[in-house]
Amino acid sequence: MFHQVDPSSSSSPPDNSESNDKQQEHQQMNQLTFSGDCHPIACIRCRKLHKKCDKKLSGCSKCLAVGSECVYNTPQKRGKGSELYSLKSKDKSKSSSSSSDDTIKKKTSDDQSSTDITMTNNANGSAGIFTTKPSPITPMRVIELYFTFICGIHPLIERAKLVHFVNNYLHCFERGEDVELLHNDGWIKSKGELRCIYAFYLGILTLSSQLLGELDYVDYILRRAECEIAALSVDHITQFYWGASCHLMFMTCVAEGNQIKASYYHTLINFYLDNEKTLRNRFYASLVHHKTLVSARFMKELNNMENLLDN
Repeated sequence: MFHQVDPSSSSSPPDNSESNDKQQEHQQMNQLTFSGDCHPIACIRCRKLHKKCDKKLSGCSKCLAVGSECVYNTPQKRGKGSELYSLKSKDKSKSSSSSSDDTIKKKTSDDQSSTDITMTNNANGSAGIFTTKPSPITPMRVIELYFTFICGIHPLIERAKLVHFVNNYLHCFERGEDVELLHNDGWIKSKGELRCIYAFYLGILTLSSQLLGELDYVDYILRRAECEIAALSVDHITQFYWGASCHLMFMTCVAEGNQIKASYYHTLINFYLDNEKTLRNRFYASLVHHKTLVSARFMKELNNMENLLDN
């Protein structure tokens, strides 16, 4: 004979207060998470036993009938019964996306503020304004290094003219201010020549930084000089100090062992020399001689490299 067992008698609800507190906690969690009468998915017990659950937030009828805790998991899949979950997930995603956008904007702003070179068109038509890295070498020291070590017996500018430029014009270029020629300037004849002398000065500064081992500053000032020369290449390739600036860049690249850039500036110098034979500056011959000396060293390095690769 089989005896019918009363479910309520076979499994009575726990009497201890800890179990009651747990059940109340689960019920409160369910009510806070989902507003309404039903939970989107079946409770854990009904799903495990493959029973149909009425999904009441206060506890399903089957769990209440046996006095068991009725616990609901957070729904993971999107279905007809998870509309509230979908809305909540969407709001969370939107909040996360907004926070991510703010982080990206802040990072972009920080990157822009810490960039070494700020490319703008300043009042002088110069390629850029560079104000983030002060030079470790004073202008007068740059002049001294040029005439003592760099140019040798082939200077490309008068010392007095370079000093005149540094004293009267350099600070305007460094600040990105508009530069006007001094009245009756006996040294500089045009604004184009003035801009080319500025590029020439940057080339000297690059070589001086190389000479003194200011390696971090060399990369910065080299980029600065390259941008200036590139901007001048549009309208001022007939200026002597544009060609002289290219020569200084050629020297810098040879010293660094950068053969690709050295070849590029070597081509620019040859272009200037080939096209300006009738408009020679008084230092034209010095440029030719010094360029020949540096080119010989460059070609020797190339030949050594080719022989090394062949062997």
